[in-house]
Order: sequence, then structure tokens, then C-alpha cells
Amino acid sequence: MLVALPFVAFGGETSVSEYLMRSRFAGGGRNGIGQAEAIFDNVGAHFTLTIFWTFLDKELYYSKSWNDGLKLGILVLNIYHFFIRKWCFPRCI
Repeated sequence: MLVALPFVAFGGETSVSEYLMRSRFAGGGRNGIGQAEAIFDNVGAHFTLTIFWTFLDKELYYSKSWNDGLKLGILVLNIYHFFIRKWCFPRCI
């Protein structure tokens, strides 16, 4: 949340209070104070606002199976990079 603060506070299209209302970390989301749409259960941004995932169609972008696979892939990539490639595993033990 603090990482986004400079972008939100200085010239962003969303105010800090709106950001906090929509944030799941602050109790937002579909069943929280923000009453977000159901699509935000799987994604963090609306399809029209994405920059990097424009090559996907809308249905795939919002699908739970795609997002769950993507989260798992990022986790596996991080484990490989830090514990195997950078050999941080001995330092963690």
C-alpha cells in the first residue's frame, strides 16, 4: 500500500481515500467497505486499465484458473531465482 502512495497522492487519477476504500488490505473488496465488483476477486486492475496484459482477451484475463496459475508461476520463479540461482538457500537455513 505504501508503494502506491506517491503515485496516488501526486497527480494520480485516484485519491488516497478512494485507493484505501478499494484496497483489500484495508478491508475493501467485494464484501468490504469498498463494495468492489466480483471480478476483482481474481485481479488487481480492470482490463481497460492494464498495460502489460493487453495481449490476453477479457475472458482469460478475468478467469480464476489463469490468475491462480499465474500466481503459482510467479512463486515458482521467485523460489528458483533466490534459492537456486542466487544460492540463498544455505543462508536461509
